[in-house]
Amino acid sequence: MAQQWLSLVAIVATVPLVVLVSNVIHEIGHALAALSVGYRVRGFVLGGTGADFTRSGRFLQFGRKFGKATALVSPRHGWVSGWRGIVAYGGGIAMNFVAIALALPDGLGFARCGLTAQSCAARIGNGPLPASGMLAERDLVAYVGAISILFCGINIFQATTNLWPRVLASGTVTDAKHILNLVHARHLVEWIQVAESSVVVDRPRAQVWEFLDNPENMPRYDPAVIRAYRKPGTPAGIGRIIVTERRPDVPGAEGPAQETEIIAFEPPRRVIVRSGGHHSLRAETLLRAFGPGATRLTRTVWLGAKPTLTPEQRKRMIDALSGIAAELNRDNEAIRRLLEPEHRDGRVGEQTRMTQAIRVRRNTRALARRQPETPALKRRP
Repeated sequence: MAQQWLSLVAIVATVPLVVLVSNVIHEIGHALAALSVGYRVRGFVLGGTGADFTRSGRFLQFGRKFGKATALVSPRHGWVSGWRGIVAYGGGIAMNFVAIALALPDGLGFARCGLTAQSCAARIGNGPLPASGMLAERDLVAYVGAISILFCGINIFQATTNLWPRVLASGTVTDAKHILNLVHARHLVEWIQVAESSVVVDRPRAQVWEFLDNPENMPRYDPAVIRAYRKPGTPAGIGRIIVTERRPDVPGAEGPAQETEIIAFEPPRRVIVRSGGHHSLRAETLLRAFGPGATRLTRTVWLGAKPTLTPEQRKRMIDALSGIAAELNRDNEAIRRLLEPEHRDGRVGEQTRMTQAIRVRRNTRALARRQPETPALKRRP
């Protein structure tokens, strides 16, 4: 019984390693497919995503998200486009199916041998094994079979999820979504996260969404905006164009008017807008329930760029937009203050009452120190 529990613990402890190996195999498939069509492999990230790829220039880098892996591929010139891009992004799924085809027969064989009393030492090629203990023949075969079946299951799950074209909550895109974008568009853009800001608003998500969905509220929390409104004739959801009149840089001059278009609209959870004059700049607003009656507001800005950019070019582009993070933090705090007026007043009132109580105690103590002590009355005989 103790050995069975020990074997189960060993299998559970191996799960993160199996997940990492499966992800590495998936990314190797991307790399091999990219090399086959003339693309180049810029590097690998173990324990992270493409957003964790730094500008250090190292081919192999390590992140802090254990179990994840990423291969960064790009053409030598231009954009990821056409059938070459489809092959590059389909290589990961193809490698998952190759791994399943190679591991499933042996995995089923090992599992069958481990569940029966039949000897499989000769088939494994390990020779005679101990009759008892952790390295017992049957226990070892059962462990190998379980890991093999687990490896096949993880690869099946990974291939299935990547065959579903969607954008994950973290902002990453599945391989099928990349391929679908390549079918509908001429080229594929690499999206770089420029800035992100998050704040918890003590208001229900529907109320926060209603406030942010009304462009007329924008001047209330963004001091750079004079007026914002929905462009007449545009729909309420996807395709809506918001016109923003901004304050001029020079006093007395006319401020610029900018247009943003909604390209993703999922009330009351998520909305993505892109700049009308610069389609490679997008902003995402994500609302998540955070306890009873509270909402976590997260705003992220993405920059679309060619995958062929050098690390120096990426750095210059990101540095040019370095002030956006401070603006997001300022606007989020303003939104929180606007939606929590009575909570703020309550906190201010409580602080005022505490300050007044402290002052009363101090005045009482000071008055007691200034008064002379009254001698005790003597009793008459």
